Amino acid sequence: MVKNIKINIQERDLKILSGLYRYGVLSTNQIANLFFLNISHTTTMTRLRKIKQANLIREVHVRQNGERVWTLAKEGFSVLKKDILFKYTNKNTIEHDVLLSECRIILDELGLGKNWISDKDEKFKNAEIIPDGLFVTEVLGRPAAVAFELELHIKAHSRYQNLFKTYSFRHSIGFIW
Repeated sequence: MVKNIKINIQERDLKILSGLYRYGVLSTNQIANLFFLNISHTTTMTRLRKIKQANLIREVHVRQNGERVWTLAKEGFSVLKKDILFKYTNKNTIEHDVLLSECRIILDELGLGKNWISDKDEKFKNAEIIPDGLFVTEVLGRPAAVAFELELHIKAHSRYQNLFKTYSFRHSIGFIW
């Protein structure tokens, strides 16, 4: 077993931890694009490995293309003074989770989805239908709740019909994306 190392936490490290807390999981490329723009892959990986050795982040998966997927580790939550949430470890949904993080990054860049609630959030436990995410944005000058659904594979037509029908009875949700 590798002993945790102590590191001087840099401002960029805190941004990485905050990003992982916000998005749940991020791939190495997502981290590089968000926090290591125009910096070599080697430098990015060296820093991620140091942060990992300090038990601030953990590698949860290696994708088919060899890219690593990261999430917060116990000490990372502690540094951020946040409750520990271990909710992003299902290897069966990791591709979906990484793509969903990418969608959220794009929504953030557009100024949308800042108050995102994840499908893994406790607030959804008693819901009949659980969107991949839910956020409120302004539509025609008024706040509107948007259910965000991400599909990696085409589903049966009846599945979509049932989904839209169920959403139509949820008056708190104004739009489906």
